[in-house]
Amino acid sequence: MLPQDIQQESQAFISWLSLFKLSRTVTSLADLDDGTVLFEVLSQVDEEYFRSPPRSQSSENWVIRFGQLKRLFRLITQYFVDVLHRQTAELEVPDLQAIAQNHDVVQTLVLCRLTIAISVQGKKNSEVIAGIQKLPQADQRAIMTAIEKVMSRFTELERRAGDATMTDDDHYYQMQLERSRALADKETLEKVYQQVLNEHRALQTNYDDILAEKEELTSSVRDMRRQMDDRRQDKSDGIMRAEIERLRTELQKTEENLGAAEIEAEKQASLVNDLTRRVEELQGKADEAARLKDQVDEYRHAAEKLHKTENVMEKYKKKLEESADLRRTVKGLEEQNATLVDKNAALEEENRKVAAYKPLMESYKTQISDLENKVSQRNKDIEGAKFELSQSQSRLRQVMEERAKDSEALELYQERVRELELAAVPRPRIRTTSTDDAVAAVSEPQTPAVPMTPGDDLDSTTRGLGGELDDALSGTTMTDLKLQIRALKRDLEAARAGGEEQSRILVLESLLEDSQRMKTRYEEDYLAAHREKLVLQAQLEEIRSGKAVGDGPEAAIALRQRLNETIDQLDTLRKEHAELQVKFETQSRDLTIAKSDLNLVNKDQLEILATLRESVNEDKAAMESEMGHLKIQITELKDKNKMQLEQVNTLLMEKVSLQNEGIGQREKMLERERHFGDLRASLGGKELPEEARAKFLALHEETVQLKEQLKTVQEKYQKARAFIKDQDKLFKEQNKSSGGPQATFEEAESHRSQMKIAEEELERYKRLLREAVQRYQQEQTLMLSIIQRHGMNVTRGHLKQPQRAAPSSWLGQQRKNIGQSLGSNIPPDACDPMKQRYCGGTWNSIRENLDYIQHMGFTAIWISPVNKNIEGVTAYGESYHGYWIEDISQLNSHFGTAQDLKTLSAELHARGMYLMVDLVVNNVVSVGTTEPNFSSFFFKDPSQYHPYCPINYKNQSSIEQCWMGDTKVALVDVNTEDEYVVAQYEGWVANFIQEYGIDGLRIDAAKHIRRDFWPGFCGAAGVFCIGEVYGPDIQLGASYQGPLESILNFPLYYGLVQAFGNPKATNMSALVSIISESQRTFGDTGLLGNFLENHDVPRWSGKYQDPQSL
Repeated sequence: MLPQDIQQESQAFISWLSLFKLSRTVTSLADLDDGTVLFEVLSQVDEEYFRSPPRSQSSENWVIRFGQLKRLFRLITQYFVDVLHRQTAELEVPDLQAIAQNHDVVQTLVLCRLTIAISVQGKKNSEVIAGIQKLPQADQRAIMTAIEKVMSRFTELERRAGDATMTDDDHYYQMQLERSRALADKETLEKVYQQVLNEHRALQTNYDDILAEKEELTSSVRDMRRQMDDRRQDKSDGIMRAEIERLRTELQKTEENLGAAEIEAEKQASLVNDLTRRVEELQGKADEAARLKDQVDEYRHAAEKLHKTENVMEKYKKKLEESADLRRTVKGLEEQNATLVDKNAALEEENRKVAAYKPLMESYKTQISDLENKVSQRNKDIEGAKFELSQSQSRLRQVMEERAKDSEALELYQERVRELELAAVPRPRIRTTSTDDAVAAVSEPQTPAVPMTPGDDLDSTTRGLGGELDDALSGTTMTDLKLQIRALKRDLEAARAGGEEQSRILVLESLLEDSQRMKTRYEEDYLAAHREKLVLQAQLEEIRSGKAVGDGPEAAIALRQRLNETIDQLDTLRKEHAELQVKFETQSRDLTIAKSDLNLVNKDQLEILATLRESVNEDKAAMESEMGHLKIQITELKDKNKMQLEQVNTLLMEKVSLQNEGIGQREKMLERERHFGDLRASLGGKELPEEARAKFLALHEETVQLKEQLKTVQEKYQKARAFIKDQDKLFKEQNKSSGGPQATFEEAESHRSQMKIAEEELERYKRLLREAVQRYQQEQTLMLSIIQRHGMNVTRGHLKQPQRAAPSSWLGQQRKNIGQSLGSNIPPDACDPMKQRYCGGTWNSIRENLDYIQHMGFTAIWISPVNKNIEGVTAYGESYHGYWIEDISQLNSHFGTAQDLKTLSAELHARGMYLMVDLVVNNVVSVGTTEPNFSSFFFKDPSQYHPYCPINYKNQSSIEQCWMGDTKVALVDVNTEDEYVVAQYEGWVANFIQEYGIDGLRIDAAKHIRRDFWPGFCGAAGVFCIGEVYGPDIQLGASYQGPLESILNFPLYYGLVQAFGNPKATNMSALVSIISESQRTFGDTGLLGNFLENHDVPRWSGKYQDPQSL
């Protein structure tokens, strides 16, 4: 139902309720959650039946509202049965708990519909109808729709009751219905009898009280008369006479009341006698119903035994069929063996022919061996050359390295020579008149020339050479220094490449990771402690607010025991905290050692680790602050725990004292009642003195005060009781969340024994599974070998017989024979498939040919859908196939009547055969439009169908919710997610199976409906269900074998087509892989429906060219 419709209907009911004089104004449907307003409306409609409405003030407790709603709904259903004489079996039952607890609008509307249906059919229906006519048109339309929904259920129920034929099962269900009605009447009569008995007892008590009062009045009258005789001369005679008259009047009234009470008692006695008689009559019916129920149980037990026997017979039939298949297989293998023997002889003959070429083959073998020797020798030479090449390359690398060193040395020596040349003293030049002199005169300063002798030049040269020699002898030449520098550079690079510092850095990094890990652990401990703190705070708040459930001293003992356990847990937490503190100190020492190690690292690494140390110190400081905060919290929790213990003990003591005070107050009240009784007995009918009256008034006031005190004490007691119960519930939930107490020793022993038994059972199942797998593997190997041989035979047959032959298979011959036998009585132009019209086939014609079908060896038949289809000719012809469903609740008259279908089922069962019916659940059919008229369908509400959308076969949601077909013939998709649709489908299929004796269902387009729909549907059917999951996808098909018992094996069909259907197809590996994957994927391949052809695929003999493929 759409939200707009719900809002419109809600507004209409609010407008209608405003026409009545109610105790409170209705502004929304939430004001109807206690049923008081609806009760007042019904009491105005029929005052006699809906008497004594509940209190007008709404209660905050939803349980009280739920009880009032149950009383109202019970009266409504009784009014339909007793006054309106309507059956309530199909009456829509509202969820009263949802109305009372959650103010559910939809369920409240259901209750309002029932109320207005009674109003328009009750005694004052004319006034109600006149009031409805005063409402606006939209409200009138919504109210009339609501009334029609209720009345349509009664009409449908009466129609079904009139149309249904009485069968044995119907008789059984009718007896069950009568029995349930009798039991309900019995319970009602017992309640009425108990009520009348209570009223009778009350009247009897009143009668006794009135008699006692009468006796007291009579005695007072006698006393007054005696006093009157004594005081006849007194002046107060007039007053006494008036008193006598008053007493006489009261006595007369009392006698009248006594007579009325006696008449009422007689009526109640007669009513009790009638009810007793009806109870005795119904008791006999109840005994008869119990006896019939026992018989039904016996019959059901016998039916179960028969069902088991049928299952055993089915197993034996399957075994016999398997043995027949094996015999046929053996026969085929013998034929293949004979063929292979013939082929072996032919091969031997060919071998003898080939013997003439033996010398030539020997020479070829000799040449091949020589060539192989040459190739091996060449390979050896190549390997030697490769080895020499590698040696030469290594020597070349060494020479290149030596050459590089020599070149470096040469460069150094050349540099040294240049240095020596520069270090030597230059020779004196002979001055000439050349241009050099001019240059020298210009460039050199004007200093006096120092005369140099040859001896001075020699001395300077000698000094330069001598210093160089000294440097060479001492090993401090520039060449040596450069060589040392280069060696040191190489050592430095090696040291940088890997050394001891790297290992030390790794050690420090591991220590740093450990510290980070400990930090994470401390954070987790802090979070756990914080969560525990929040839980304890919540518990304390609940204790302070006084919420709870628990009762009696046992709850107090359990509470104290739980508190002791909490104290033990607190001690355990303290120990764990101490251990964590020790670990924290150990980790701090490790961090100190890590800091000392960090001082030994190089300066650049120290800078990196300094930043890490700062972060670690910051984390350490934060963790220390968190630890201090945790310590403070633990101290606070200790104090709060003590406070809670004190509060709980105080509450327990208050509870005990309140119980004792209540007992004392009860004893005092009993004692006062006894005292009042003694005073009444002593006073009799005398007039009370003023002192006694004052005393009675004081006692009455004291009683009122004590009652108020008792009420206050009871409220406190209830609060304490609720608080203790809440605490007990809270502790139980905590125990449950923390794992609960450990099981006792006996439970542990029982669990061990159960586990041992389960393990033994598991081992047995595993052994059986291994044996089954091994057996299946052997069968698979045998089948694959047979299929391979058959494929080879087919291929050879194609090569030997290229011309087309007539079909010689058994199935082809049977088709030819059955076509001749069945077609003899039908005119040649009556069954043209191209016309796409009905050809006259009926269920009676199938029954007439059952002898032929049974003699062919078939044990079951599968017929087309039997439901009502659309009429007329469409763009694709008539609905001769039966899959264009219009109404599933009716049969297709073109195929026969209901009696014809029952007769066919009975005939099949008498022959020991089974009947499987094709079923279309996914859709109904609309011709020429995507906006059909839903009134002709079984489901008439548009919300019970999916909106139109074309199917995207790559999306499973689109497959399940969009429409098949096209705009010419649209298959309207049923909304199987709707709960009403699911319930109707399950109810219909259960009645359909039972009425016509169907043994199995073939479900069309199963993959177009969500998977969770099928278990409930097939469970309601109670028979074998096999679904059509069209396509070669094995995974998709296997996903439906759980919700459905089986599916049609389309993957195997496509594999057979690829392997055998086309004479050019020799790919057997595809079939082998399909069979292997099916065995791995499907839960039970033995239940799959294997086939070569059906109405969805072309005929094998017409599509393929191979006459032997059949």
